Amino acid sequence: MSERRSSLWADVVLNLAILTVITVVLNAVLLWRLGQGREQALRADLASELSRSFAVRLGGVADSIGPPDPTRPGPWRDALRAADVPGGTNPFVVVVNSGVRPVATLGPLPSGVEDTEKGLQSWVLEGIDVRAAIAGNQIERGEWTVKDSLFAGQVHAVATAPVSDLGGRVIGAVRVALPVGVPLIGPVDRRTLPVFGVITLLSAVGMGLFGFALFRRRILLPIGELERGTRELAGGHFEVRLGSDAANELGALAGQFDALALALETYRARNDQQVSDLKRINEDLQRTRKELVFAEKMATVGRLAAGVAHEVGNPLASIIGFVDLLDQDDDGSLKEDFLPRIRKELDRIHHIIRELLSYARPTENTAEELDTVDIAAPLDAARRLIEVQPRFKAVSFDEQVDPGLPRVIANEPRLQQVLLNLYVNAAEAMSLGGRIRTRAFQPETAPDVVQVEVQDEGPGLPPHVASHVFEPFFTTKDVGEGTGLGLSVSLRLMEGMNGSLTFREPAFAPEDSMMVGGATFVITLPVAPAETD
Repeated sequence: MSERRSSLWADVVLNLAILTVITVVLNAVLLWRLGQGREQALRADLASELSRSFAVRLGGVADSIGPPDPTRPGPWRDALRAADVPGGTNPFVVVVNSGVRPVATLGPLPSGVEDTEKGLQSWVLEGIDVRAAIAGNQIERGEWTVKDSLFAGQVHAVATAPVSDLGGRVIGAVRVALPVGVPLIGPVDRRTLPVFGVITLLSAVGMGLFGFALFRRRILLPIGELERGTRELAGGHFEVRLGSDAANELGALAGQFDALALALETYRARNDQQVSDLKRINEDLQRTRKELVFAEKMATVGRLAAGVAHEVGNPLASIIGFVDLLDQDDDGSLKEDFLPRIRKELDRIHHIIRELLSYARPTENTAEELDTVDIAAPLDAARRLIEVQPRFKAVSFDEQVDPGLPRVIANEPRLQQVLLNLYVNAAEAMSLGGRIRTRAFQPETAPDVVQVEVQDEGPGLPPHVASHVFEPFFTTKDVGEGTGLGLSVSLRLMEGMNGSLTFREPAFAPEDSMMVGGATFVITLPVAPAETD
């Protein structure tokens, strides 16, 4: 099962949206934290001014009723309410006596502070600014943060001013706390938090859609075209072109792809042309080869024709003589004697001409014409064509075919042509006559082949000649006596039958070989598979 892959489009849009949200949030936090710092400084100044104002008013009250007393909070609460507080500030004010005990308060109690005397006392004592203001008889600033949660708590700017009587003695203090904002987000009202979330979401969606459109046009579509073109190119459609005009790396990549496709298309066209040319050349070579094979056969036939004519001339002369005698035989007494003789001579002529025509008949050499052949048949046919030649009367054959030889895969007419060529060359090499020794056997070291050795008793071939005997048009005969194609054509014929034709020097003859001296050629053919019932 193939591994599932996510879409590149989805990856780009998702990552862009996440990046946008993170960027918006970080920028908002950064800006609001900067604003919070500015706001906190302003709130601290305002808290200081309010604490000073409240301290002055409370000092006048103390001249009338004495120092702040927790048991009499009313006058002090009234004095706080009567003070002039700027609109929108909403401060929390607490008055304490010199013992740092709360006396009266004004404004909403900050969240996180228990609405009890103990809770308020604890809130006052936590502030170092209260004790410092009473001890130092001066206004002290501070900061207080509610610890109830990350987003619900608030940062407060606090300031404490000492309350003094007419004699300048510190009789208490007034502490003012102004909310600055929520932690992390900064000086923003809680009612704006949903608005902030909606704006962030809309920003992410807007940036995602913009990025999707931009990435789709500039990146995703070119990549998709490149993927499509690569798929078509892999399918063999080399005419595909992308034609991208993008002035970036993808445009350059598309240009390189088009160049590659053009090069492959040109290479395929050139390769097709070369294949066509090679096919035509191969057909010409096959036709020329067939013509050379037939021409060599006709040359051999021409050399044999004179001997055949002489061999046919003798029985024809006998037949003519018998016919003349029969023409003069009025009583028919010679008919019974001469007619069988005439039949015998005519059969002799017919046999010679039939073998010559069978050899001269053109045949095709294809793999489909290969058949299983008894090696003795072409050996016997080639030998008979040589034996009827008057010029080879001094040549005899010493033929040995090992008993039980398997049949071979060959083309019998072609194999006969090769053997006849070797016999003619061997007979012509022995100008004064001699024996042509042939042996068909199955080598012990190669039981899958059958070999035929053809050896004459001539002078043999010197090394500088033996290395060229299979080259076309190479001959040791006089001009006009040979074409130099016999052995070359014979070698091609043997290769066409999946066999071989080699020249072997006497020094390399096997120990059990009878072929020593003269020139020896070895034919090798594959053994035919055993026939099954």
